[in-house]
Amino acid sequence: MQFKPLPVMTVLTAVSLAILAMLGNWQYERFQEKRFSSPSEIPAIVSISGRVSSPQDALIQHVYGIADGEPIWRRYVAFSISGTDETVLLAIDATGGPRPVQANVPIDMPFIGDVRLFERESRASNRNRPDQNSWYTFDVPGLLANLGLQAGNIRVAEPVDLTIRNAEDLSRTRTTQNPYGAPNPIDDLPPERHFGYAITWWGLAAALFVMYFVFHASRGRISLRGK
Repeated sequence: MQFKPLPVMTVLTAVSLAILAMLGNWQYERFQEKRFSSPSEIPAIVSISGRVSSPQDALIQHVYGIADGEPIWRRYVAFSISGTDETVLLAIDATGGPRPVQANVPIDMPFIGDVRLFERESRASNRNRPDQNSWYTFDVPGLLANLGLQAGNIRVAEPVDLTIRNAEDLSRTRTTQNPYGAPNPIDDLPPERHFGYAITWWGLAAALFVMYFVFHASRGRISLRGK
């Protein structure tokens, strides 16, 4: 057998095959995760009421996120739940856009709503900007320090429906299902869709692989017999 591959085409094909295979594997992993996940992993919805308990105004902490495919900044405050001694990190709302919008939340501002309460994984990052009250990862000790609270085990209160305010005009709002209302982001896409995506990516990889050899055969660069 004689094979004379085109160098540039071979490199590009190999890179493309690797990317398509990784995308297929990633979607299959998501399929497996959702297939064996339990609905009980999503915290129950509870109704809470209480007041903001930050030591002073303007201590809103902005945590980066994505909602409906768009960047948002979720706004967290320290919050005391009525009838309990528990203080939680409450996501009061979010602002859209690539940068957070600084705004004051008055001390003792009331809140009543349906939320999910749970402990969120904490992770430090060099991208976080504590001096600007801006966080790209949810760093619980850093958030608590900025809010004037002592570090400890503290739960987050995530509203079931998240209000997102327009960055240019905070009076303009929209409401969406809060994708951060669970220890792992909530994703309504069923497992079967991920399996279908995996098959699609793998199918594209197989088609590219076949087209690569068909192209070389049409140019006489593949021969089953030697010279």
